[in-house]
Amino acid sequence: AVLLFVGATYLLPRLGSELLPDLHQGEFTAEITLEPRTPLAETDRVARDLEGRVRALDSVEATALIVGADREETGRQGSGRNTARLSVRLPDAVTHDLVAAEEAAERDVRALVESDPRIVNYRITRPTLLTLAPEMEIEVYGNSRDEVRTAALAVASRMESMEGLSDIRTTVGAGVPEVRIVFDREACLRYGITPAACAQLLRDEIEGTVPTTLGEGNRRVDIRVR
Repeated sequence: AVLLFVGATYLLPRLGSELLPDLHQGEFTAEITLEPRTPLAETDRVARDLEGRVRALDSVEATALIVGADREETGRQGSGRNTARLSVRLPDAVTHDLVAAEEAAERDVRALVESDPRIVNYRITRPTLLTLAPEMEIEVYGNSRDEVRTAALAVASRMESMEGLSDIRTTVGAGVPEVRIVFDREACLRYGITPAACAQLLRDEIEGTVPTTLGEGNRRVDIRVR
């Protein structure tokens, strides 16, 4: 019993502490975020530029890029036209010390991402046995959006200085400007139209209409008319 206790005490610090450890399969994903109001075309341009530089690394064999988010397909929180996911795969020839090879490739990718000022946030993820994201989440509540943002940034800053934590990010966005339009009901009555018809016309002029969709495998792509 004493020998078992001593052996367990010796091995305990060397045991992994993760509930769902990452799988080292020679691949990982870089999720990047640009400014909230970045158009999809600009996100695509930045992401493709990053993909080209990552693919040029000697430690990378192939990449795959997804720009934006399909609400019907993914429903990923925080995804949108200003986000992209770059999947990175190492050469199949890397069979010995795969963990070290992944870590070296990850450092190279992090350096490329951090050197691009257009990317405001990013994180590196790996396959897991089960998908539980995020692994740790802290919710901040308040009556003022600015106060919540300040508090969230302060918490994130403290967490970044803690050993064992990485890829800290907040979900407080910069917000989207809004314009409030009030219709003149008397003028609508004189012209024989309803405020609802005016609102629909204004919406069609700004967003367009989606009369149908196009199927591509298991994806549905909107056909938008403006």
